[in-house]
Amino acid sequence: HDLIREVCAAAGMNCRTVWDSYPNCWDSQAGQHGRGGQGLMNGWYDACTGWSRTHLRDGTFSFSKAFLPSHKATFYVKAGNPDNFNVDDVTGKTIAFIDGWVDDEKCLARQNSVTGNILPVGNIVHVPDTDTMKQKIISGDVDAGFGAGTFIAQGYFDAATITQLQLTTPPTCMLDGSAMMTRKDNNFTIFWNQGFDKLVESGRFTTLCNEASRRHGSVGAVSCLVV
Repeated sequence: HDLIREVCAAAGMNCRTVWDSYPNCWDSQAGQHGRGGQGLMNGWYDACTGWSRTHLRDGTFSFSKAFLPSHKATFYVKAGNPDNFNVDDVTGKTIAFIDGWVDDEKCLARQNSVTGNILPVGNIVHVPDTDTMKQKIISGDVDAGFGAGTFIAQGYFDAATITQLQLTTPPTCMLDGSAMMTRKDNNFTIFWNQGFDKLVESGRFTTLCNEASRRHGSVGAVSCLVV
C-alpha cells in the first residue's frame, strides 16, 4: 500500500486499492493454459499488483517495471521428507500448485532435467492459496507442493512442519520480478513507470523498502529489487 500510494502520488494519479482473489487477475485450471482473469479483463480495476511477466501472460497483458525481484521455484514436502520425495523424478507423484501463480505445472513441464516433468491432469492439484497447499502437503493429499522458494522465509510456511527441497537446477518461472499487470488497452503502466522512476531517482524507493523490512520483518523477509 505504501508503494502504491507514493508511486501514484508521484505520477499524479488518484489510486485506490481493493482486495480480490488471484483467479480474477489470472486464472489457470489444471492441465490448461492460463488466461486473463475476469476482474482485470472486464475492467473491474486498472491493474493487479505484484504479478510477474511470463511468456504466456505477455501475450495477454502489459507489465510495469518490476519492483520486487524474481524468485526460484522449489518443491515443498512434509517436514523431514518422510516419504523420500525425489526432486529429480516426479513420475506418478501428485503435485499441488497455487492457482494463477507463475510456479505452475507448465513451468515444471519445462524442467527437462526432472523425470516425469509433464504431469498427467489427474496428478495436478490446484489450490487457492498457501494455507491450502500446506494443509494438502501435511495431510498427504499430495506428495509435494511446487511454488516460490520464498514461502518459508516470508512466513507462509513453518519450517517445523514443511521442508523445502530445491531442484538440482532451481528454475525461475518468470521473465521479470513482481510488477503491476494491466490490460494492453490501458495506459496505466506509462504513468506508473514515471512515478516509480521518480521514487527510485530520489532514493525514496530504497527508504520505503527499508521501512517495510523494519515494520514487517518479524512476519517474514521483505525483498526489494536493487535499483
